[in-house]
Amino acid sequence: MNVLYSNWGFELVGYDADISNLVDKINGSIRAPDDFFVSLLDDCKVLRSSRWDATSEHSEAKTIAEEDLALLRSCLYVLDRSLRISFGTLFFSRADGFIDQQRTSSSIYVRTNPAEYASPAEFKDLVDAARASAPLRIAASELSAEGGWFEIYKTIEALKRYYGNESKFFRSFPALKAKLERTKRTANSFRHAEGSYAPINGPVDLTAARDLVRLVLTETLSGSRPKRPPQDQEFGVPNIASPEGTQKLGLKPLIMVEQRASAYVGDTLRATD
Repeated sequence: MNVLYSNWGFELVGYDADISNLVDKINGSIRAPDDFFVSLLDDCKVLRSSRWDATSEHSEAKTIAEEDLALLRSCLYVLDRSLRISFGTLFFSRADGFIDQQRTSSSIYVRTNPAEYASPAEFKDLVDAARASAPLRIAASELSAEGGWFEIYKTIEALKRYYGNESKFFRSFPALKAKLERTKRTANSFRHAEGSYAPINGPVDLTAARDLVRLVLTETLSGSRPKRPPQDQEFGVPNIASPEGTQKLGLKPLIMVEQRASAYVGDTLRATD
């Protein structure tokens, strides 16, 4: 079994049920050594990926991770919307076995009804489909449960680029063509008005616009999912829940305190903010 590893990690903060759903999605769909995974660091559930290890700078790692987070957030919104989970402490595992911490913040979204949760495989396929195309990644990253007209406009523009042009995009969804045209016109008028609504004939409600664009994005991503080769490897997620666990991974014992945002205990931790 291959045990996954990364230098960087982001603590997940939020409701237990929502975090558990995200953890199940990610850890239940690992297919490659550089995939996202969630491991325990004492009592923290930490989102990690070796894709972020090319940088040694906190600010750069945060930027890269937030770009990936935007994609994960949108795929969860498409599948399971719509409560918030925040990123708390940023962790960095140094070469000498010590772990640095820095407080940060960002958000993803999930839905609250477990009976309607998508499977980890569906989530993984959606993420991979979005990452395989630059326009689809932009379209997915812009769409969220809290996105406004500007984000909807950018999602539509990215989808137009993916399909080739506006005409081809609309022709791909003949039953939705009229609604898509009105949604684009509404978003465009709002964009030019810079936040103050400029009336047009037959404007679209913001919630209805989100639902429409979400539907179109879902169908687009579903149709572009790559074929999966047979998986012949097993992947394990490292959890550090005790000093014994840290020693197995070659790390020094990590001492956590209740207020991680502002206090650190012992010489095994170094604050970086």
